Amino acid sequence: MKLLVFVGLLMMASCASSPRQKDTSVLPEVKYQAKSDYFASKADFAIGRETLELDLSVNVGSDQLALIIKQCHSGDFAKAYDLSGELYPQYKNHPGYWNAVGVCFWQKGEVFRAKQFFSIALEKQHRYFPALNNLAIISVNDKDWDQARALLEEAHKIEQRSQVVNYNLGRLYLAFGHYSNALTHLNLLRDSDFKKSKANLYMGIAQMGVKRYQQALELIKPFYLSDKKKDYLKVYYALTLLETDQKSEARKVISDLQIDRRNSLFSYYQRLKRGLDE
Repeated sequence: MKLLVFVGLLMMASCASSPRQKDTSVLPEVKYQAKSDYFASKADFAIGRETLELDLSVNVGSDQLALIIKQCHSGDFAKAYDLSGELYPQYKNHPGYWNAVGVCFWQKGEVFRAKQFFSIALEKQHRYFPALNNLAIISVNDKDWDQARALLEEAHKIEQRSQVVNYNLGRLYLAFGHYSNALTHLNLLRDSDFKKSKANLYMGIAQMGVKRYQQALELIKPFYLSDKKKDYLKVYYALTLLETDQKSEARKVISDLQIDRRNSLFSYYQRLKRGLDE
């Protein structure tokens, strides 16, 4: 019965055929072990898969659950559908399996089903923090901030070293102006693989919030230099220049900038203009 329910829910391909299953009758069921789980591993950059944003250039090797997600991120839902059916007998009690299927439904835009599968992952292993993190991402997209925070804090209690949980918690705190809390989590990423992402930029914005402008300048400057056309980078960088007594440089940065009052950057822009006019 459970397999029939699964097949009914797992219609990820547009075709009407059932998953083509290999003969897995002689293969043992795969038991969950955190240390060997692709999504819960601390090794390499695997932890980043929890973000629901898989880097398609990454070689997932022989990990079949990660391959399901990679296929879905590539838009090849038919292959992911077949592979999911093949793996079900072995992985039906593995939280990573249900997490992978949930990510595929997320990729298809079927958020309700994605939430169902992330919840099943937690039924299989109630401390499975990748699924908690993924549910939190859905809550953020739904603007259910309290739920997102509760889920991420629960995930953090389970795995305090998780790069992506700290990253997402830091971003959430930053969005609501809790700069010290944001830095607590974002600073843990300074020497991690997330250093290549926007983590440093968010750390810079948080440093501005706690008035450590020199540190903010050092963190934000590389992002501005790499893309001088983005308005938000102009504003943040110019503010750090202003607050470190470099008014002339700040004026150059925003010389051609106009921010409409409907823009979320408008309050920063006003502050910047007032400071330059003093």
